[in-house]
Amino acid sequence: MKKTLLMFTLICTSGYFAQTGSIKFPTDNKLKTALDSLVDRSVSAFMQNNSRVGISVGVIKNGKKFIYN
Repeated sequence: MKKTLLMFTLICTSGYFAQTGSIKFPTDNKLKTALDSLVDRSVSAFMQNNSRVGISVGVIKNGKKFIYN
């Protein structure tokens, strides 16, 4: 009985963790420029670690400031 319950629990949780890679994270990035897309790809890879809860990125390009939350 204990082995069956343990196996059931493992199967259920493995399905949950298999889907975590497809989670979309909330962002204010509108993805309108190449820089927006670059930041989005970099941050998405960083946020795949489940222990991370948020990030803010600041970029200065040609004297202009860009902030992503």
